[in-house]
Amino acid sequence: MKKRQTRKKGIFHRVYVIEKTLIHHVIEWIATILSLTGAFMIAYKYVNGYYVWIVANALWIFFAWKHKHYGLLVLSISYMIINIVGLVKWGSL
Repeated sequence: MKKRQTRKKGIFHRVYVIEKTLIHHVIEWIATILSLTGAFMIAYKYVNGYYVWIVANALWIFFAWKHKHYGLLVLSISYMIINIVGLVKWGSL
């Protein structure tokens, strides 16, 4: 990862510029594809869609934590919990 730059913007917050490397782009796109695949699988009543989505959310959690995207991090953790609840309700866990 390249050096993190800090730019001061106003007196209340700072903007962190983090450049992504190739592996971060790959993780982002794999997580996107898995998220869509899991959503379609669940829409067509395949229970394995929950497992696909859990893997996708694990990638999103890693990605969001690494790049300090805290809104995406909270969303991904929430989706992970929802997927686990879905598996329990479906009776597959």
